[in-house]
Amino acid sequence: MMGRKRKAILGAILPIGVVLFWLVLFLTGNISLTSIGDIVSPLLLFVGLIFLYADGEARVK
Repeated sequence: MMGRKRKAILGAILPIGVVLFWLVLFLTGNISLTSIGDIVSPLLLFVGLIFLYADGEARVK
């Protein structure tokens, strides 16, 4: 089980990481705003990782 301080740090870093991830993809040209599949696929992967983390936290408690 993670402590409150560690959860707070993770909660602060995670959104910054997501923004940096999208920015790098956009600036390197690996993602285009014209293709919805390029946007949805990484988003679904990220949401899946969040739910996997939440499920792991719930099982630990």
